[in-house]
Amino acid sequence: MLSCTFAGHRKIYAPEFKVKLRSTLEGLLTVDDSFVFYNGGRGDFDRIAALEIASVKREHPRLSIRHYLVLPYLCSDDELRGYVPYDFDEIILPSALDNIHYKAAIKKRNEWMVDQSDYLIALVLKKSGGAYATLSYARAMCKSIILLSEFSDDSVN
Repeated sequence: MLSCTFAGHRKIYAPEFKVKLRSTLEGLLTVDDSFVFYNGGRGDFDRIAALEIASVKREHPRLSIRHYLVLPYLCSDDELRGYVPYDFDEIILPSALDNIHYKAAIKKRNEWMVDQSDYLIALVLKKSGGAYATLSYARAMCKSIILLSEFSDDSVN
């Protein structure tokens, strides 16, 4: 079974990366016939990834594809509505986050998703924020990383 998670910014102003994401997902489908995708469920990148995974699941019904929403902490119904309302197979609240302060929980949740995954698919356009921290963590953990786009050193202050 192949497992994968995502790292990308909350706001994305150049949606042309969707073609690269779809191509990446299709390429991964040739590696195995059983897949798990972990999704943080917030922001533009997570929303687009969720839509693409739902589409891939419809187009490849013979493959075993599981898509999990991973929450950083227990949410009220109102808070849960802020997460991507797409077709997740399950919502996970990792027990490893039980005693983590809510302000640190998103970073720890992202690290947990990387730890569970063979691959990280990333769209990181600046050297700051949660997406960059998750990419850096995946590199430190020697995970296989597929970059859809990454900052260039001369474009970052």
